[in-house]
This record gives sequence, C-alpha cells and structure tokens, in this order.
Amino acid sequence: MRCRKLTLAPLLLFGFLASLPVTADGHGEGRVWSAYDTNGDGFLDRKEFEAFRSRRHLEGAVAELWRFERIDSDGNGLVSRNEQMDGLREEMRLRREQRTRRSRP
Repeated sequence: MRCRKLTLAPLLLFGFLASLPVTADGHGEGRVWSAYDTNGDGFLDRKEFEAFRSRRHLEGAVAELWRFERIDSDGNGLVSRNEQMDGLREEMRLRREQRTRRSRP
C-alpha cells in the first residue's frame, strides 16, 4: 500500500500545483507550470511541452498518452492547464488499471 502512495504522490503534487489559480493577466502562478511555461503566456507550446514530457521518463502506454497531439485536445498548438490536468487524470486512471491487472492472479 505504501508504494502506491509514493507512486501517485508526484502526480498528485503536480496536479495540485498546476491547478493553482491564474492571475488576472492569465499567467500561471504554479511553480511547476511556470517552470515549463518559459514564455509566460499561460500555455505550453510544443517545445515547452516536450521539455516537461522528457523529464518524466515515460514508458509504454503512459508515454503514448503524453503525445503532444493527444494532450492538445482542441488542436490549437498549445497545451492549456485544463488539457494538462485532463492528461494527468487519464494517466492516473491508466496506472490504476495497470496495477489492478498486475495484482490479479
């Protein structure tokens, strides 16, 4: 049980930080989001998104989930906080399913 908490903790922490409110001018206040939103426009372009993605060391189905084209659900060439959060929720769902399958006899 303890390993599960440690596995999800970084995801939950990022989700919390990424969901912090935006300022009146639309710029993000979250430290994690701001670290990747290098131009400060409140979105991640492809280059910023790939910097985020490459630091995550993703494999298999989870790596496939985090393709830019999949996360950029509205196809505008930018990843919003909502799209990022949708991706995080989908990743947590996928990881739960994977753990469930592995734990079955």
